[in-house]
Amino acid sequence: MKRAEPLKILSREHHQALVLSMRLSKAVTQQEDWQSLWRETREQSEDLLAHFAIEEERLLPLMTENQPLVEQLLEEHRVMRQLLTDPGRTAAEAFAERLKEHVRFEERELFPWLEQRYPEAVLREAMLH
Repeated sequence: MKRAEPLKILSREHHQALVLSMRLSKAVTQQEDWQSLWRETREQSEDLLAHFAIEEERLLPLMTENQPLVEQLLEEHRVMRQLLTDPGRTAAEAFAERLKEHVRFEERELFPWLEQRYPEAVLREAMLH
């Protein structure tokens, strides 16, 4: 499915998130130096947290009629923020899985829902504010 232009930047960031998720999951599973990658992920999480903030500030106002999507988005962001505070292996593994599932949710459910309900002009305006 072709993504609406205003959402493409978020989709590109989702691709980067999936790459991180795969790398982290592989490192934990194969007993590689997962600690370094997890520490780096946690220390450099500003981009991911900014991504969450953009979605919450700019997309949530468009989602008020679909409370289940709103609740899922907020809960997944909350859980991932919490996992980023934990240096442990279990947190790293859970974060990798949660991040992958979250990206799938947004790309397969949330973004298509937004694209079906709003013209690109509305999405563009939302992404600018």
